[in-house]
Amino acid sequence: MHGFSNKRFELSNSGIIGKMACLNQEYIDHIVCQNSKMSEDASKKYDVGKEKFVFVPQSSKSNFEINKKPDLLTIIFGAGARVAKGADVMHSLCNRLKQTDWKFQVKWCGDAGLFVNDLNSDSRFQFLGNLSREEYLSELSKAHCIVIPTKLDTGPMLLVEAMANRVAPLCNYLRESAIPDLVDDGVNGILVENNNVAGYLNHIHEFIKYPNKCEEIGNKAFAYFQNNLTDKHQVQHYEKMFVIKKVNIESVPFSNKNIVYFHLKKTSHLPIWSLKRIMLKLRYTLEKPLYK
Repeated sequence: MHGFSNKRFELSNSGIIGKMACLNQEYIDHIVCQNSKMSEDASKKYDVGKEKFVFVPQSSKSNFEINKKPDLLTIIFGAGARVAKGADVMHSLCNRLKQTDWKFQVKWCGDAGLFVNDLNSDSRFQFLGNLSREEYLSELSKAHCIVIPTKLDTGPMLLVEAMANRVAPLCNYLRESAIPDLVDDGVNGILVENNNVAGYLNHIHEFIKYPNKCEEIGNKAFAYFQNNLTDKHQVQHYEKMFVIKKVNIESVPFSNKNIVYFHLKKTSHLPIWSLKRIMLKLRYTLEKPLYK
């Protein structure tokens, strides 16, 4: 279950798939969620027993050479121009940073769109554009801290990747994400009041004044990753779910007759804001369980 909303209607692809899983709970042993809040909310909304839900955090690998410059705080932002991921908050933060004489470097990854216009005159801001995954992870491994002011997320993967590369995370305290599950505030990361630019600015200033604190948080983030978030740990989460048992319910093969498959097939090729796509999503949102 990658997406979930407490609202009555859920129009995202991942949200509809999660809804179908909940409505067909008697045929399902486990519903895997990317954060604990999703488990709680979905259990209440669909009246599904809490024992059905299993929180399995995302995983990443740490195979990159870590080469951080000790004399210059390097800050990375990896969400391009997406406002849902906090690009507007990052832009406001950069404008506040621009007014200081602090020594730092901001690396903005992804197409920054119009957010670049009032910042590109300052050499402390680098706009790297769209990068391949390998290129992004290489840049991430060189950073001291990452800003994650996301407003809409279940993970985010950026957080796990940062921890895997000893990067101190500065994150929105987004309760509907895995951020509060993974970050112990002040220990292996920093939780900032949602969209609080002044809060981000203060923590960055503290990292510049006391680089050892940023390094310590980065090291503890890496230790948390090693102890909880490697691919080995994710396999262990899933191994606990695989219990062979006898059931009386007849299994039904997944085919193009199933609602979820049909929904994805019909909507995937349509423009995101087309009337036909919206009407199809409305239709499938109202569907009943698959096999009743």
